[in-house]
Amino acid sequence: MILSEWQKNGWLIEHKTSRQEIGHLVTKNAHHYRVIESLRFTLNSEDKLIRKLDAFRKKRNLSEYNHAGAVTAVELGEIIVLAEDLRKSVESWIMAQFPSLL
Repeated sequence: MILSEWQKNGWLIEHKTSRQEIGHLVTKNAHHYRVIESLRFTLNSEDKLIRKLDAFRKKRNLSEYNHAGAVTAVELGEIIVLAEDLRKSVESWIMAQFPSLL
């Protein structure tokens, strides 16, 4: 699936944003999944990263809704490192593409 198909499905709408608006984002259906999948198009993230983040998303859903303790300390450490790396990538991308938002 490509971004133009997301736009046709109503999952993506072209929009000029502001720093204030980003701070007040509202949740949508399957928003975690779509955020992870969008990394292919925005940051050109590799499939390996997408799969790993999606696996953690699924595990989070299981632990949040079904039973506690499903996430190990090792997995927690791994997702923290992934999140820190991803944050740096996103900040660099925003700085390059939309510096006025920082």
